[in-house]
Amino acid sequence: MPSMHVSMAVLLALAVSALHRRWGYLAWGYALMIQIGSVHLAWHYAVDGYVSALLTVIIWRSIGWLTQKSEIPR
Repeated sequence: MPSMHVSMAVLLALAVSALHRRWGYLAWGYALMIQIGSVHLAWHYAVDGYVSALLTVIIWRSIGWLTQKSEIPR
């Protein structure tokens, strides 16, 4: 089952990176630590975190694409 811990950390990293590049590096480090911690503490298998991160990025990009496509012309 995909990890919501990792998914939320990746979502945070994506949002922070979109706003400020330097702080984004810190947020990605946090996401990496959540991934490592969730496996180390036996909350999830590693693949759960990888799938969560991948799905979160796919959804982030898809929503970005959809919102750009649906802009109302002025």
